[in-house]
Amino acid sequence: TEFQIPIYLKIMDFYDRHYNYKYLVKNINKNVDNEKDVILNTTRWIQNKIKKIPEGVDIIDNHPLTIFERRLGTDDQFSDLLSVLFVYSNIDSFYISKFGKNWHPLTFFKINDYWSIIDPYYGVYFTNNERLFASIKDLKNKKWKISNLESDKIDKLKFKEIFGNKFNDYDEVITYYNKIFYYLPSSDDINNT
Repeated sequence: TEFQIPIYLKIMDFYDRHYNYKYLVKNINKNVDNEKDVILNTTRWIQNKIKKIPEGVDIIDNHPLTIFERRLGTDDQFSDLLSVLFVYSNIDSFYISKFGKNWHPLTFFKINDYWSIIDPYYGVYFTNNERLFASIKDLKNKKWKISNLESDKIDKLKFKEIFGNKFNDYDEVITYYNKIFYYLPSSDDINNT
């Protein structure tokens, strides 16, 4: 079936989504006053409120607001919603679904004039020794560690809490992300896009 939607209805739908996103980020971060905490708090909110779609449940791919309303999402929908909420929080952000042959969405965000990434589906982010969020260069140069959203380092003893049975051991987790990070665009490429 095909039907046309009048332009005024599309405009009304746009403004409805726009004000819902504004209201949502205001409430998620009402007691937060810096970018680092907005990034972690917003991702934590998604991790707590949006559930992974169980097998047998229909996937609905509409606007990110649908993910919020249903409280269910696929891995790319987690990243899509997070990037929208970051933008509404005045943080430059976008997401990419596939890196080389690896299909695993990640959310990119800019903080302190450099780009970093976060994985909202598993609720992890990547750090280095000098700053909370590892830069794209750090990630490509394998100078990173994994942390959960409570800023606890993920290691050989804790990785199952985050990834379940997706990986057999911690080294497999590191190899998986290194394969993805190899294909990340550089910060210059992102800035020039």
